Amino acid sequence: MYTKIIALCLASSFILAGCSKSSDNDLPADEEQVITDISYGSHAQQKMDVHLPAERNTQTPVVIFLHGGGFVAGDKAEVNAYMRLFLDRGYAVVNANYRLVDSTGLSQTPVLHQESAIKISDQLNDIRSITDKVAASVASWKVSGSKWLLAGHSAGATLALLYAHGNKNSDKRIKVVANIAGATSFAFSDESEAALVPPLLLEVLFRATGVPATNPNKLAYMAISPYWVSNNSSNAVAAINIRPEQDSGDDLYRAYTQLLISRSVVNQYLIITGAGHSLDPDSKKAEAVVAIDAFARAAL
Repeated sequence: MYTKIIALCLASSFILAGCSKSSDNDLPADEEQVITDISYGSHAQQKMDVHLPAERNTQTPVVIFLHGGGFVAGDKAEVNAYMRLFLDRGYAVVNANYRLVDSTGLSQTPVLHQESAIKISDQLNDIRSITDKVAASVASWKVSGSKWLLAGHSAGATLALLYAHGNKNSDKRIKVVANIAGATSFAFSDESEAALVPPLLLEVLFRATGVPATNPNKLAYMAISPYWVSNNSSNAVAAINIRPEQDSGDDLYRAYTQLLISRSVVNQYLIITGAGHSLDPDSKKAEAVVAIDAFARAAL
């Protein structure tokens, strides 16, 4: 099923890092700028950094990037390498944190079973708040208000797909979505499949959805599956899906690709050869960003 993919998503760091703060008042467009820890909500995790390229203007595209961490962990500081790569290719980059599903007791044996106040639906609401904040700021940042790309790594990529192809993007602010090593489906045909999932992963999915993986709850698991959200949505946007060669899930990625083709959605499926889930060394990240840039420039 999707066990190996989720396990890789959960492999991201659980450590949060802080950043200093700056102001975005009167930013000269001819200079590179970084504004850190901009709040887009009242929660401590609702913060984002903005990296603005030199010589930017109202045609400068914007990429909103979401870190990984299996929905329960991770921080924007962990994906700074992607920020530099996009910045060097002329993008304004929004590197965003989002509220995390509760990770309490996940490292215990046995795994602690409890509900989480934050679920994937809340994380998708955070992305909406991020886009609202960006929309309110593009004039002062001196960047495009319409050429927007949503990208992410691992669980962040899954969230990006869910948002871009879901009803929260009905205003079509997001024109292109980029999935780097994200899961494309958590759905199951029968609850007996849950017996094959390690307890840690099963608990994360329970906390992320709020319901156990049983037959009466199939729709809840389809609702956090990009494949099924894309299948049922009229808001699908151009998508590039990138799988590190050492990740499992080729069959799921190919099924997702065929779905997008059947729905006449512009898309690309790319395998980064020799790469593991984290796309180390940075040359592998650069390969992914070059492909995303070429795809996005053609689609925007």
